[in-house]
Amino acid sequence: MLRVLCRNAHQFEVLTDPDLTADWVLPQDAVWVDMSGPSRKAEVAVERAIGLELPTPEEMQQIEPSSRLYREGGATVMTASLLTRSDQDVAQLSPVTFVLSADRLITIRFIEAKAFHVFGRRALSPTTDSSSGADTFLGLLDAVIERLAEVLEIGSDQVQASSTAIFSRPKGGAFEPLLTTLARTQSTTSLARTSLVSLGRLAGFAALAPEISEDSAHQTHLAAIQHDIQSLTEHSSYQASHISFLLDAASG
Repeated sequence: MLRVLCRNAHQFEVLTDPDLTADWVLPQDAVWVDMSGPSRKAEVAVERAIGLELPTPEEMQQIEPSSRLYREGGATVMTASLLTRSDQDVAQLSPVTFVLSADRLITIRFIEAKAFHVFGRRALSPTTDSSSGADTFLGLLDAVIERLAEVLEIGSDQVQASSTAIFSRPKGGAFEPLLTTLARTQSTTSLARTSLVSLGRLAGFAALAPEISEDSAHQTHLAAIQHDIQSLTEHSSYQASHISFLLDAASG
């Protein structure tokens, strides 16, 4: 499925495979093309419309920086690992690709990410600046970082509750449920940190994109995002250490 957002539009244009005929063209004022679980037909249609070969799902999975962050055909292609299913028993990481091309943003994903839904609604608001691909890219990164901050905050609450429970129970208390909760929180925190490191590399590379580097407002916005990523990365490291201590205490 494709969702296309045009400049100053009040809704997305949603396209499925039957809509992508051989004569389909991307609107000139499109600022965001969100490809969610795209079929090969959708990939070919977008590639033809923008004149650029997009990374395949297999290429998105590669971890080499040269495969994830590169410039090609005047476009900046960036892939990061985003956290998904954080509210379920087993969280996961999934690659998401961001392409800045001709001052429009193309995103390729195979997950249902809450940050995309949040920013999708936000982008339709008159108070949100989505007049260019760079604005859309930075706004979407904001939403992704906000979601990771929310996940880490929930984890902090769980860690604090577990800490209180562990040190208020008598010796031999039933710690199994606490251990399970802490182990799950530890896993989610570790994945969140991995995602933040990946986003940090992406943000550093994005600073080289002409759409960002040639606009002082975009540079300032990206610098704020990089600061948030660094702060959350440090917080996730501290939280992981605290959880390890609590796991040792409960086990002992």
